[in-house]
Amino acid sequence: MAIAFRSAGTRLKADVSLTGSPQSVSLPAGHVSNDVLLLPVVTDDNTGPETPSGWSKLFEISPGTSVSSPYAGYPRLNFFYRVDNGSLGSSVSMTFNTDNWPGGDPYVLAFVAAWSGCDTTNPIGEWNTSVTTATTDALAHPAITTALVNSWLITLRAACGPFDRSQ
Repeated sequence: MAIAFRSAGTRLKADVSLTGSPQSVSLPAGHVSNDVLLLPVVTDDNTGPETPSGWSKLFEISPGTSVSSPYAGYPRLNFFYRVDNGSLGSSVSMTFNTDNWPGGDPYVLAFVAAWSGCDTTNPIGEWNTSVTTATTDALAHPAITTALVNSWLITLRAACGPFDRSQ
């Protein structure tokens, strides 16, 4: 069976200092047993969310440490995955730190994407990350070579900076 993108769930965008924790991230419509589910979670803090029950954390990455004075708010990306067991329901519950920023996770952005036809024993064969902090540099794309035929490369890219809110 060829690897195919099935669908993505509705995006969670929340200020957990106002809405509380845990939060629910919608699973994609039509997800079925043996789909590989990918869950990128972006927060603007120094802690990140807890790993959801039954999920594996692939990596956590951030270009810096967030501080409140002078303001420097860096995003933190946590990337989780799992193989659908057929009984997940319609959402995944995630626990966030509701402490005041920058120690807590006030702003959260997350979604789940489903892929069919993947190797369910080793769904993530190879992976890599990179961070570009210079404002004039192009976004760096890490080199990666797939070891298996019919592999897919999935890229998540973002740009940010330590924006000074005092001006």
